[in-house]
Amino acid sequence: MPSTPVAREAFSKYLDNNQLKVLQIVYFALAMGVSTFAFVVYFLHTQNGDVPPPEDSAVPLMTNVHFVVLIAAIFLSRFIYDKMFSNISADVMTSPQMIWDKMRSAHIVRLAVLEAPVFIGLVTCLIGSQDGFLNQEPTYWVNLVSLVIFLAFVAMNFPNKDKLLNEFRFRFGRN
Repeated sequence: MPSTPVAREAFSKYLDNNQLKVLQIVYFALAMGVSTFAFVVYFLHTQNGDVPPPEDSAVPLMTNVHFVVLIAAIFLSRFIYDKMFSNISADVMTSPQMIWDKMRSAHIVRLAVLEAPVFIGLVTCLIGSQDGFLNQEPTYWVNLVSLVIFLAFVAMNFPNKDKLLNEFRFRFGRN
């Protein structure tokens, strides 16, 4: 006898505060990690003083790489996120725990992909700060744009029960 897919009510019962809290902690920890690193970069910049600018710096090249990776990560994160839901077997659809495991994994992978350009941008700022390039060319602080995008994404998508139940309905077509 075939199993029936999980209904929204069954998923809602399974998705208690403990389950939700794990994903919220991941979101918060990733946001705090990149924010702390940004603070360290800024603090080191202010402590660096007047370092003479280098004759040649890697910052312009790294800025180009940063923006290419940022654009790729935005599209790739969405593609991977959608792909993780597209290949769900019928067995997974019968278990609220297995559905939650898939949803949680998809959220974490999406965040990880979006976090990569943030670190590239922050490292670029750190290098430019330490070699004096940012004193000469402060427009290269533009590498912080990926941090702003990431933090805005985390804030807008911070998980709560209603958002996850709506996602369940959208992804699995269950009322």
